[in-house]
Amino acid sequence: MKPHAVLPGKPVSSLLNLTALIVLAALVTSGRPGRCDVGQATAQAPAAAVRVVVNWNATVAWAPPSLYGGNDFQIDPKVHSGSILEAQVQRLGLPLLRVHNSSLSDSWSSAVTQTWDPVKVQSFYDGYGDYHPVIVQTIPGPPSWMKKNDDGTLDSSEYDRYATFCADLVTLVNKRLKRNVTYWEPMNEWDLAYSKANKLDQEWEIYNRAAIAMKVVDPKIKLVGPALAYSDPHKIEEFLKVCGTNVDVVSVHSYETGDPAVTTFKLMTDTSRYASMVRAVRGVIATVLPARHVPVFVGEYNINYDWKSGETRQQTNVGAVWMASVLKNLALGGADMAAVWNIRDGVYGLIGNDNQARPPAELFILMRSYMTGRVVDSVSTSPLLDVFAVKSGHRRSLMLMNMGESNISVDLGASGLSSSDNATVDVLNADGLSATNAQTVAPGRQLAMGPYTVALVQLN
Repeated sequence: MKPHAVLPGKPVSSLLNLTALIVLAALVTSGRPGRCDVGQATAQAPAAAVRVVVNWNATVAWAPPSLYGGNDFQIDPKVHSGSILEAQVQRLGLPLLRVHNSSLSDSWSSAVTQTWDPVKVQSFYDGYGDYHPVIVQTIPGPPSWMKKNDDGTLDSSEYDRYATFCADLVTLVNKRLKRNVTYWEPMNEWDLAYSKANKLDQEWEIYNRAAIAMKVVDPKIKLVGPALAYSDPHKIEEFLKVCGTNVDVVSVHSYETGDPAVTTFKLMTDTSRYASMVRAVRGVIATVLPARHVPVFVGEYNINYDWKSGETRQQTNVGAVWMASVLKNLALGGADMAAVWNIRDGVYGLIGNDNQARPPAELFILMRSYMTGRVVDSVSTSPLLDVFAVKSGHRRSLMLMNMGESNISVDLGASGLSSSDNATVDVLNADGLSATNAQTVAPGRQLAMGPYTVALVQLN
């Protein structure tokens, strides 16, 4: 885990060619957990109105399924293949998984044979059962039996052996085990040590050697890198100038803070920096490699990079609201792939060590089910009511995020719903998500949202 560079600026939607206007009037209500109340508490005096404008015909971005990915941290086959965990991971159903743990190179290899252990690798992949996500296989770094310098960088005598080590895993996974993994990332956050040692040029050299060796084994794979600890346009430019011919996907990481005392208000009002960050990466790619479209992969993100900080908001509905807004902004910035850190552990996991799904897991199930397609123009007049509108075919999905600590009510009476519309609302809050009480929304009804709540309105 690591620090990040904050990129300022909050984009404002253009709202051209307005075709649908949703007026959300914030009323003082008590709210309630679970599914939203519709048609209740309408007699109270209204507070200041919150307006949300959605233009369902103005596409501003694309939300691909691969946006809703996660990191699989549990690389121990004994843990990974447990029946309860396996069932929860399959229910989570993320379209993309980045397989990464900082100890992977040692855990999956033998210091005696100094190569990969085929039994451990096969056992890990077998643990997915009938679940077949797109895999990004990360090789975090050299195993402990390779020689390193005092500054933590790889000794030059090991460059070719590390490249062979990476290529050998491609051989094992894709050729022997027939897993046909497309995306391969041959290093993780090396920039921390190599920047400090003033050796980034050596990191780029090692990347090139590994990438070339891996593609010799399987020319169909796509190389991902450099997996920067935080997005730094200057480092990305240097990397692309040296390694551009050997990279297929540019990857960066981004955590919001290392300080658990940062206020929730600050977290919630800073999510737009993720759009700015991705746009900055895209700008560098366009400058250095103008003739190519190179996808952008945000390979890790979460609230706090320090797992020992005591931060817990990522485990709750607060984290779910934050992640929903981050994902919206990643889409607006043009990210092609993203992976939250991570899908299962005690600190960050969408699934806890008790193998129970936390509120953010329910968010990801909603988003990968309903929030893929054309992102359309939307804006709210309140900085604490974020809006994410996606259209796919005849389905219109409107995700509302109450990013504040107060109850609000939203008025859907002016949303343009007709009597023929089949609109439902799902609410995710501190009590999780109830999947059994879907209520039909009719014009003129009220929608109560408690603090730090996500509401998904489906206009089918």
